Amino acid sequence: VIRSIRHVGGWGYKIPDAPITKEILKITRFTAAKPSDIVACFSGQFVAVETKQFKKWEALGLRHFQDEQISGMDSIIKAGGRAFVFLNIRIKKPYENKLLIFDWEHLHEHFQLFGSVFAKDLQKKSFVESFIVDDKRLWNLTKWRRLL
Repeated sequence: VIRSIRHVGGWGYKIPDAPITKEILKITRFTAAKPSDIVACFSGQFVAVETKQFKKWEALGLRHFQDEQISGMDSIIKAGGRAFVFLNIRIKKPYENKLLIFDWEHLHEHFQLFGSVFAKDLQKKSFVESFIVDDKRLWNLTKWRRLL
């Protein structure tokens, strides 16, 4: 995703996950909360991207998000930024590798009204095509970029 963001002219940074082991939890009182997996910027517009991956078609709901992700993305929107969820559906048999993009503001509202986005509705949603550059897969974020 970071390479794809850079390919369409943005700056992006993957916020590292905090390593969690029983030993680390013994010596620390907290784990670092992060509002999203990726922070990005396009022409001065702050963008947060939370990435999710499913290995089968299933409903997407609030249960897939941690409290700090929900409040973080809500706060980013309130401050004038944008927040998105990039859902990668990667199934081995039959092979599928699709990226669905959701605007968090609309998705969160959908969750509050309907509880989740059903698997059958996810399957009907248009997905982002991918392509290969220098032996690396990139997602075609050109249309998404125009929405910013």
